[in-house]
Amino acid sequence: MLTAKQAAFVEEYFRFGGNCRQAAIAAGYTAGVARGASYWAMPPEQVPPKMRDKAARPEIYAAISARRKELEAAKKASADEIVEYLTAVVRGESRAPVVVIEGEGDGVSSARLFDKPPDERERLAAADKLAKVLGMYETKVNLTAGLPVIISGEDKLDG
Repeated sequence: MLTAKQAAFVEEYFRFGGNCRQAAIAAGYTAGVARGASYWAMPPEQVPPKMRDKAARPEIYAAISARRKELEAAKKASADEIVEYLTAVVRGESRAPVVVIEGEGDGVSSARLFDKPPDERERLAAADKLAKVLGMYETKVNLTAGLPVIISGEDKLDG
């Protein structure tokens, strides 16, 4: 379990893009302590042996690793999100901004953004992808194997 100051360091570590010294100072550690903070974000086995007892903080390293995994997972779309998005496109419920140029007369035109629903081609492509994701297509499997042919009774053949 992390102390409040250690938990603050973990959050500040990501806010400062992995800069351990700045994160430690922002979390309330002194500048002297912050100088050794880079060891906190390292796997304990990578901390130099003579510094391991004094500088290694496996609990902080574990918290940083866990938080990194959370942040990476939040960046990835889930299967449900993909199905929901493709379904919205198929139904024409999604919108994409496109630039539209409109003439105003006297050779003057202006551009504006227009939220365009998916056209028929886009909807069909989304339906095809959705059907694949949901396993609605049969997959043909062609199996070929080299089987040995054994002819028995060759001694009874004429010849």
